[in-house]
Amino acid sequence: MTHTWSSIFRKDKDEELIMNTLKKCFLFDSFNASELSIIRESVHIRKYNVGENVFEQHQAGTGMYIIVNGKILIEAERVFVDPKTGVANKRILKIVYLKDGYFFGELALVEDESVRNATAKVMEPTLLIGFFKPDFIQIINTRPSLGLKLSLKIAQALAERIEQFTEELHKLRFEN
Repeated sequence: MTHTWSSIFRKDKDEELIMNTLKKCFLFDSFNASELSIIRESVHIRKYNVGENVFEQHQAGTGMYIIVNGKILIEAERVFVDPKTGVANKRILKIVYLKDGYFFGELALVEDESVRNATAKVMEPTLLIGFFKPDFIQIINTRPSLGLKLSLKIAQALAERIEQFTEELHKLRFEN
């Protein structure tokens, strides 16, 4: 009997954790309780183990993810050509480690035929919220004002990431 009750309370606790994660995520931080409930009904939850890949570079992109808890490494395989020898070498570049509250993979929501440009690797047991393109499109079609609000937040997030990337490129250019 204790086991049954603990799983009921655990479900409520998980639900609260997911809603709190959504509220803290930049994409949903301006959403009211009703809007968050609609989003909550559209997302999917999955636990990942260490060493699993959430997605791999060159796979079709189907959606984005928000880290409830855990740690994700974003890495990409790149080919570098040695200027002296002309020999091409593949290298794995560790791009960034992401923790609780961060989101990634959002390009898959807005690109027509999205292809992942990096791999998302699980570095510690991780709980993710998945928000997939069909669910995003359904929100746009059935609740246009909410779809527009979310689309604008995604555009803001992408613009911010482009600005950060541009700053990094400028630093690299002037440091060399």
